[in-house]
Amino acid sequence: MPTDHPRLIEAELLSQLREAMKPMSPEEVARGKAALQRLFEFAQGFSGQPRKVACFLLSLYDSSRFTFDMTDLRALDKPVIQDCIAVLYMNSVRHTNVEKDIDGGEEALELLAARWNLGVQCEQ
Repeated sequence: MPTDHPRLIEAELLSQLREAMKPMSPEEVARGKAALQRLFEFAQGFSGQPRKVACFLLSLYDSSRFTFDMTDLRALDKPVIQDCIAVLYMNSVRHTNVEKDIDGGEEALELLAARWNLGVQCEQ
């Protein structure tokens, strides 16, 4: 006996796909850029959390050089995790690299890597 159930699932999946492919609103972009700036400033700190954030940002900049273990997010404070998620979302939807939205661009990120002595990988 035919059913509409597979069609309902297909329609829901198509709806989710359309939603995921929508461009970000100017407000979402502004929130993502503000989160990126906060994270970049935080990554200049002197403890384990800033180092993890530096690795996160560097992995978005050049994932072949800098790896990031997603389980490291567990060690971050909730507002920092929320900023990481906002930046990751912005990065995935806009398909741009973080160096385009950080003052100083690639040079600033390379200095961040040097500051944390992260020449090849973000090993903990």
